[in-house]
Amino acid sequence: MGGALRGRGLSDRRRDPRVRGETTDRAFTGYDRGEAALFKLSLQSGYMVLPERVEVGGGYDRLDAETYASAWKRVSLGVTYYWNRQQLKLQCNYVLHWSFFGAAGEDPRALVTQLQLVF
Repeated sequence: MGGALRGRGLSDRRRDPRVRGETTDRAFTGYDRGEAALFKLSLQSGYMVLPERVEVGGGYDRLDAETYASAWKRVSLGVTYYWNRQQLKLQCNYVLHWSFFGAAGEDPRALVTQLQLVF
């Protein structure tokens, strides 16, 4: 499930899919009894501080999987700069993780930059 709102320079998006998986290889021990369920929550929001040029934004993601020791959580904060009527964008985000891929105590931080051609 999910939804989005956009208007007047503001954008908000929410997704919360629930997935149940089953392995065809019963020898695989990554799932309990060959099955796993996961729940993901993703919230993102942004605001155009300079219309059609600069957007500030942030997001929160959480992934709970039966096979994880603890939920993987991620928070990101960043800015996006658009060129050429939003066909080219440069994005820079600071990303904080907790329990990276479900491993308790693994809390990496990252500065992520991306140059993207949007078509």
